[in-house]
Amino acid sequence: MADEEKVVEGEVVNEEPKEEKKEEKKESGWKKFWAGAKKSIDDSLLESRLQSAYNDKKAAFTVYSENGGLLGGKTLRGVLEGNELVYYIHNDEKGVQPDTVLVQDSDKKAFYVVKCEKKTVIINYDGQDYEREGYRLELNPDVKEVRVIKAGDKYYLKPGE
Repeated sequence: MADEEKVVEGEVVNEEPKEEKKEEKKESGWKKFWAGAKKSIDDSLLESRLQSAYNDKKAAFTVYSENGGLLGGKTLRGVLEGNELVYYIHNDEKGVQPDTVLVQDSDKKAFYVVKCEKKTVIINYDGQDYEREGYRLELNPDVKEVRVIKAGDKYYLKPGE
């Protein structure tokens, strides 16, 4: 029996260290809400500051349309070069519609808006450049002013015009 092999029972040991499973902490509903609300507030504040930075030292214009309403037109600020005006207003979805009148506030010079197209505007705020979607207006300076008589919700040319 000298040739008999001895069988030794044992356990296989894995020498690699076991990774401890860390339980992921679930964020509470309040924390998720607050994180989303804080980001939204921060984004809104940034956009407000960018609008202020863009408006700084830009010429002011008022837009008047046929159905401008009781309080007149909307005001915008931009850069006028020749017969083009580039402007930016945060959340302006439509831009200025053609066939409206644009009046520069400083000298009351008027223009007809011929065309409105989107244009990328660079805004420098706090030493950093931001790209935003603005508009480029093609303008016609040949505006004809007429004198009218307002009768209710209608207008009539003044005699002799």
